[in-house]
Amino acid sequence: MVFSKIHIEDKALFDQFLALYNPAASELTFTNLFMWRNYYNFRYAQAGGLLCIVAAPRDGAPFAFPPVGNLRQEDFNKAVSQLRSYFEAHGWELVFKKVTENDLPYFRELIASGDGILPDRDNSDYVYRTEDLIHLKGKRFHSKRNHINKFISQYEYEYVPLTEELVDECHRIMLEWCMVRNCECKK
Repeated sequence: MVFSKIHIEDKALFDQFLALYNPAASELTFTNLFMWRNYYNFRYAQAGGLLCIVAAPRDGAPFAFPPVGNLRQEDFNKAVSQLRSYFEAHGWELVFKKVTENDLPYFRELIASGDGILPDRDNSDYVYRTEDLIHLKGKRFHSKRNHINKFISQYEYEYVPLTEELVDECHRIMLEWCMVRNCECKK
């Protein structure tokens, strides 16, 4: 497999495969993958007629997303086999992340072969009703109301739409935030 970096020109290709797959994981959008491409060192290749996306983040172990596209078990198995070879060639353990309930049937054969699937609740997507987030009523949203009230009492703030003129200021704030947290930022 020959993996390529993600470029803005790849959007149409990703859109084609993602439309066939209709992902349930919020991370599987071109915008998200493109935005985080440098931090996670995302790469992609095609195998078995499917799009395979891998990550080799600076601060963590490499992983793969489930192959995406028009899923058929035979194509899925072929793509996973090629991913396994790619990971082995790099001395990495093949780990899939962002596997949704919809993906599980395709992984059944892998589970039967002795590989396992573990739920990762810390990275599970969750959905809120719009009304619930607008009003934050009830005990369930107590901590969210506390965070908002603390912010309101501690800071002067205003909402402004993000425009081209504010990009430099946003970048300055990001660099300042990164310096405080001792993280790597590109200047």
